[in-house]
Amino acid sequence: MEIKSIINEYVTAKQILNPQNQAYVNVTEDPVFFDALSDLRASERKQLQEVGFLRRNEVADKIINNMQPWYETAGEGKDPVVK
Repeated sequence: MEIKSIINEYVTAKQILNPQNQAYVNVTEDPVFFDALSDLRASERKQLQEVGFLRRNEVADKIINNMQPWYETAGEGKDPVVK
């Protein structure tokens, strides 16, 4: 999936991978990245701040779940419109 590739490139470029285990991302080291997970409930957000890391696949899943859905409409004889 393209989104997971983008996330992996970002965490690599920002060097926020956990140095002891690169399957984990130190999400609190980058405020922009942490805010991408901001749809978490306050209690979950606080817990994440205390722990400070998530598995890569969990990060991608949370960001994808926080994204807005899109849809495509098409009229007869017209090109589809993606929104």
